Amino acid sequence: MEKLVRVNERFLSVEGEGSRQGLLTYFLRLQKCSIYCSDCDSKSTWSSDGGRLVPIEIIVGPIEAIMKKVPNLTTVSITGGNPMESFGLPDLIAALKSLRLRLFLEQPTKPPRFYLHLEHSGIFIGKAVEELDICDSFDSICFDIKSKSAVGDRFNVFRDLVLIREFVESFTGTVQFRCMFKTREDLDHYKELLRTVVLDEYPVYFSPCFRNGAIDKEVLEGGLIKEVVGDITMGCYGRGARIGVQLHKILHLR
Repeated sequence: MEKLVRVNERFLSVEGEGSRQGLLTYFLRLQKCSIYCSDCDSKSTWSSDGGRLVPIEIIVGPIEAIMKKVPNLTTVSITGGNPMESFGLPDLIAALKSLRLRLFLEQPTKPPRFYLHLEHSGIFIGKAVEELDICDSFDSICFDIKSKSAVGDRFNVFRDLVLIREFVESFTGTVQFRCMFKTREDLDHYKELLRTVVLDEYPVYFSPCFRNGAIDKEVLEGGLIKEVVGDITMGCYGRGARIGVQLHKILHLR
């Protein structure tokens, strides 16, 4: 039986955020998300029947061809939406890992290796244990820590962050966190969370929200970027905190 995955879009670009910023990356944006962040830049992914059901072999084939032609391509990033809600995710992961092994066996002296990266919403819609078991299949993960302005009180962000903190202690890949902010309430929310759930061992990127291709006017007029820098200087978010920016939006890339 043909294995399918529901895809919103797939494209080659550069990673715009975090520790791999600027690196050539192949993105698989999967369909479906029921978190409905107010500042979401990918609302076309929300619907469960949007995008297209694509045979996994049709996804893997072009990735294999690009990997063989483009030596600087080091990462396949699965993003969304909320990938954990997407149809066919476990089969897609298995196919990509099989591709990586096959590429290694074809050229063992110079393996064209790629990292399998996950953009995780930081919110558990299904059973956390099952979702984290899937997370363990990846080489690197960026976990969002949702802000008040994005989700309000609709989700238990603290509870989910505690579960993620327990998971990353035994995760063998690399981990980073992302905190999008638009209001002072967002910053107070992060201070409270990160005083309790300590993430000192991991990079935590604080990134201003964008609107219409530029940093949100509310962020700039409120002086929040300078405030974040001051907070980081004073250690308000822990030792791993750093300022970040969505490079792909500044450069008008996908």
